[in-house]
Amino acid sequence: MSDPKHARHIDEKGRYYQIPGIDKPLISVTNAIGVLNKYGLAPWYAKLAAEYAIDQLPALINRVRTDRQGAIDDIKAAGERARDEAGELGTRVHDLAEAHVLGRTLAEEEIDREAGLYVAQYLRFLDDFDLDIEQNIYATEMTVYSEHDGWAGTLDLVPMMRLDG
Repeated sequence: MSDPKHARHIDEKGRYYQIPGIDKPLISVTNAIGVLNKYGLAPWYAKLAAEYAIDQLPALINRVRTDRQGAIDDIKAAGERARDEAGELGTRVHDLAEAHVLGRTLAEEEIDREAGLYVAQYLRFLDDFDLDIEQNIYATEMTVYSEHDGWAGTLDLVPMMRLDG
């Protein structure tokens, strides 16, 4: 997936948006979220590390004999592996859903069974709320920002929905 329109990477600082007519770059919402204190992550990472260690116990015992630090690093990385796998799945789901919105027919090799399960829920959402892609989608991949607050981002989809129940 490519960077959103107006998004730029600034060295190690991550992604920022350069909006035409605004002099200073605006921090990407995704970038800002990445630096927030996420108090729930530490216990989740610890749980993933413990589960990985238990699941890999015989192999880890053997590895500790020859590469103790490598075994420790492998256990510590369990959370990052899970995070990265979830991010990759999220990207695949986004790409499939975007192809649907744009009416692009997928080649057989582009069909992703795992991501397709999530896209099926998105299709159910459209059906449950009687949303037609041609008639009820206001925008896709739209840049939104607040110059006052100094942030920007790209939303995926803006549906026009009836709220009359």
